[in-house]
Amino acid sequence: MDLPRVLMSGFEPFGSFEFNPSWQALVRASQGGLLPPDARFGLVEVPVTFDRAFVVFKRALLGFCPDVALCFGVHGGISRRGAETIYIERLARNRDAASKADNQGQVRAQGAIHPNAPLEISTRFAVEPFVSTLASDGFEAEVSDDAGGYLCNHLYFRAAHAFGAEIPILFVHVPPVEGVGGTMTLNRLASAVSLLAGEAARVGATTAKGKA
Repeated sequence: MDLPRVLMSGFEPFGSFEFNPSWQALVRASQGGLLPPDARFGLVEVPVTFDRAFVVFKRALLGFCPDVALCFGVHGGISRRGAETIYIERLARNRDAASKADNQGQVRAQGAIHPNAPLEISTRFAVEPFVSTLASDGFEAEVSDDAGGYLCNHLYFRAAHAFGAEIPILFVHVPPVEGVGGTMTLNRLASAVSLLAGEAARVGATTAKGKA
């Protein structure tokens, strides 16, 4: 039987981040042998640019043909978010709302991402199992209904709008780690990624059976 296929994305560095934990944790989990053996994983590093983020993600998705997709981003710039909390994002919203420039200097402070799309799109994943899986290993985890107004939500909405009817897609906000203003170690975050990957693979196995 074919193994479920899970695409996981993280972002390149931006702003004051010399490296981006959302990508480096995926690399550490993959290279460290932490990802579950009962699934195939594809990794893609996404640029922090409004013009290119979804283009790169879409190319990876169409090339890998996953059963499910997990997108990761760092929540260091989002106020009121816990220093070590991992947020499972339930909703993607159809709006850009950030005064911060992307890596090409472009600012999208206000406006719809797609003028003819819904105001918001809910993930097809059940989010509570992801929270429970993390909590069982001592991680702080919560469900969130606001993925922000920057590239994280932008990518989430575009991915969900384009492919969410075909495969479950979920966005996860991870905390900064040591070296970029955080307190969690990169190894610990990589362990969290492996747990989330396992839960996604479990759902992916069901999705793959439905395609057969």
